[in-house]
Amino acid sequence: MGHEARGSGKLPCHRSSVSHVHCQPVHALAKSGQHRSGSAGHIRTTWKTDNQAVARVTMNRTVKISLRWLVNEPAGQSPRGQRFSRPARFENQGEDWTRNAWSLVINSEGVPDANGKQSATAKFLVDDAPHDWLSVGKHFTLYENVPLAEGVVEEILPD
Repeated sequence: MGHEARGSGKLPCHRSSVSHVHCQPVHALAKSGQHRSGSAGHIRTTWKTDNQAVARVTMNRTVKISLRWLVNEPAGQSPRGQRFSRPARFENQGEDWTRNAWSLVINSEGVPDANGKQSATAKFLVDDAPHDWLSVGKHFTLYENVPLAEGVVEEILPD
């Protein structure tokens, strides 16, 4: 378990070191002793091979963040547009963070100030992410081959 099916019938390859099994169609995982998962909104159902279904609620929390851009753009422009997704390295991850990388979807507000600071909201790209990493005061760095921006979670927004 831990990965969920999407409308395409394939499991997402949202992490950098995903084995080939995680990218196979759901029916390919229906062998004895294996599990498969599907989701609809915030409800995820997991089917065991004995046809028992267990439902779990998953929450993909949205948080208010403060970004400090590490790249320069012309005045009055956000370096990556208003909405974008990039891999994030969190403060609790070590040097091998790309082995357990997770992407954030960022919705920026306005434009960066003179110091490169900008407000935004963020959430994980996928529901199965470690949402407790998006807690107030947690720090992260967005990457695009090199560090792109540093961020801190300021507030957890209501659903």
